[in-house]
Amino acid sequence: MIDITLQNFEAELIQASMQTPVLLDIWAPWCGPCKSLGPVLEKLEADYAGRFALAKLNSDDQPDIAGQLSQAFGVRSIPFCVMFVGGQPVDGFVGALPEAQIRSFLDKHVPSEDALAAEEEALEAEQLAAEGDNDAALAKLSDALAIAPGDDAIRADYVKRLLEAGRTADARRVYEPLAPKAIVDARASALGLWLDACEAAERARRRRRWPRRSVPTGATSRRASSWRRRCSPPSGRPKRWTNCSRS
Repeated sequence: MIDITLQNFEAELIQASMQTPVLLDIWAPWCGPCKSLGPVLEKLEADYAGRFALAKLNSDDQPDIAGQLSQAFGVRSIPFCVMFVGGQPVDGFVGALPEAQIRSFLDKHVPSEDALAAEEEALEAEQLAAEGDNDAALAKLSDALAIAPGDDAIRADYVKRLLEAGRTADARRVYEPLAPKAIVDARASALGLWLDACEAAERARRRRRWPRRSVPTGATSRRASSWRRRCSPPSGRPKRWTNCSRS
């Protein structure tokens, strides 16, 4: 927990929320409900184990900041809590809510334990790739995607690494959920074009490896003439249907 002032507002609230969601508790020493809410928020910060950070703002000591946030949300009472994500205030609640309700509020904005575990696996994969251990990096990304299959950033990283490893078929399989997003997502679009190019290159290599057999000039007409001779009736006999094949 950290106390917010004008001096650290930018670093500890705005910039910090770019990395981890920050819940700002606006309170005052004379506010009874604030005194009951504070320990609940501190307990939740410990329970969530780094999935969000708790910050406190004394409205008596920092009236300018408290006033701006209250005006932005149309709130004139405390305790008032504001959730900051990505450098912006995105949601809030007023009053000393029960713990269960606060948990429901947090779960809308705080990454799940699975998401954090997947992010950790992805970071380890990046480090392994930087060290040149591409097989281990691919294994880590596979684990990360299994934990968080809806994480498009991890999926895109995995596709990129698979293409770099020449595993085009695997890259296509992993890429498929991203394909519908290629229209609006520049990275998904770029990966799709790269994947198409790799597949086209593989098809070209297969064609060069197995060239089409050419038929010598005149061979087709010679085979046709031979077939006609075998299937024609002897001279002077009436024609009748003959069971011949082009074997």
